[in-house]
Amino acid sequence: MPWQTFLSIVILASTLALVIWRPRNLGIGFSALGGALLTLATGLANPASFSAFAWAVLANTTFTIVGLIGISWVLQQTGIFRWFGLRLAYFPLGNGRLLFVILLLITSAIASVFSNYGAVLLFLPIVLELLVLLKFSPAASFPFVFAIGLIADTSSLPFTISNLVNTIAASASSISFSNYVSVMFPVSLVAIATTIAVLLFYFWPSIPSRYQPFDLTKNGFQPALPATIIKLPKPEDNSSTSPTISPPNLPSLSQIFSRKTIALKTSKISELLFHPFVQIVLFSWGMYVIVIGINNSLTMDPMIFLLTQIEGWGIALTVVATGFVASLTSAIFSNLPTSLINSLAIQLAPITEPTIREAALYANIIGCAVGAKIAPIGSLSGLLWLYLIKSRGYQITWWNYCRLSFTFILPIWFVTILTLIIWLSWLQAF
Repeated sequence: MPWQTFLSIVILASTLALVIWRPRNLGIGFSALGGALLTLATGLANPASFSAFAWAVLANTTFTIVGLIGISWVLQQTGIFRWFGLRLAYFPLGNGRLLFVILLLITSAIASVFSNYGAVLLFLPIVLELLVLLKFSPAASFPFVFAIGLIADTSSLPFTISNLVNTIAASASSISFSNYVSVMFPVSLVAIATTIAVLLFYFWPSIPSRYQPFDLTKNGFQPALPATIIKLPKPEDNSSTSPTISPPNLPSLSQIFSRKTIALKTSKISELLFHPFVQIVLFSWGMYVIVIGINNSLTMDPMIFLLTQIEGWGIALTVVATGFVASLTSAIFSNLPTSLINSLAIQLAPITEPTIREAALYANIIGCAVGAKIAPIGSLSGLLWLYLIKSRGYQITWWNYCRLSFTFILPIWFVTILTLIIWLSWLQAF
């Protein structure tokens, strides 16, 4: 094994160890950033080796996440999430399992149009408000909370805009929007139906069969705001001369640079840097650099080697093998850098049959979007989900998350991959 490969593996293992155990409550972003700096310092990667496409992916990822975080924060501060939660709680369903399915369908629709990040950041807070208003116990609330986070990713396959994984793969492989939708939209419908079926089967005993809708009137709320009478102020007496307008009292330079002001600014900057959302963005950048460093240190890209060996196996085995490798690497390295590296590798692989290359491209997308959910760091939406539920008092260990997620993802992944094989075979036959 070349020393570069050994060193890159050591850096990756050390980074993942820090991310999982978090000594002294170290942020995951700082851990990944430290690994990225080591990768750059040892020459395993350098900014000049990043293609323009890689820089575009990094910028797109950052702006998308930051923009959605900003929108979510504004909606939270203005009470929009609570308002929507009230409306859903007031809706006279009364059936907990029906409510469960409806919320999953809404999440799927939001994820399809606003991406998996949008589903987590814009709809999960509404569900959390709803569960509080309906006074569900923690045991009854957990199926809803976990299911929303899971289906946000498994339903993010239908369009190129539904997941940054899809955008990266389609852009790297020059897949048009119409071609992508013609293949992945039917596959996504099956993935959504399978996800709902699996979640219902597992959580059926824990979901309340009946619940009492929230009574707005009884709790002091009105279904609709009454019209209010706006009283205009009385006109002022303008007989006197206009008052003299004096300039505002501006702070002096000594006040601006006082110890108290500097300490306050330092505290705010420190609070921002340690904010979980900022840590997630830093984690994304750090893992990109580490993964590119690993890829540079290898004598041959694993995906290229795999596709070279299995080209003659046919569509079915190509889809299974590619999807499995993409799922495993996404769960370890995070799905966004994995999607980028794998998509470029599939394009460079010496494949003579176009149908095999196409099958590998779509299998890679399924692996990076669905299979990545096995581990919390596999998807950035999973990290956002963890932060949001933790801020509301829900706690789940990494071991419990992986155990539950693997139980759900295994049948969902299998059915989705099988659907892709059948659908691609049918498209090629006709």
